[in-house]
Amino acid sequence: MISKLKQILEGWTNLALNELDLLDEDTKKEGERRAEICDSCPIRTEGFCDPSKSLPAVKDFVYNSEQRFKGRMYQGCGCPLKPKVLSPKNQCPIGKF
Repeated sequence: MISKLKQILEGWTNLALNELDLLDEDTKKEGERRAEICDSCPIRTEGFCDPSKSLPAVKDFVYNSEQRFKGRMYQGCGCPLKPKVLSPKNQCPIGKF
């Protein structure tokens, strides 16, 4: 739970830093790469990773201490995507990043 809270706070902090043009270049570029992935994702609804939609995981991976499996269906996480993509440790619920 603490780890997830840290990721959320990091995302919002980085979003504020980005708005002020103070975000480091590496985090900014990685955030742009992730945003491109999210922008084309069918789970995305009005800037959120929609928990009412599901897609199959693209790989086997661990998401929030839960083992996820390629091809199995998982729901969107509900996160607002602007801060989520700017939190380097935050993951996509279907493994796209």
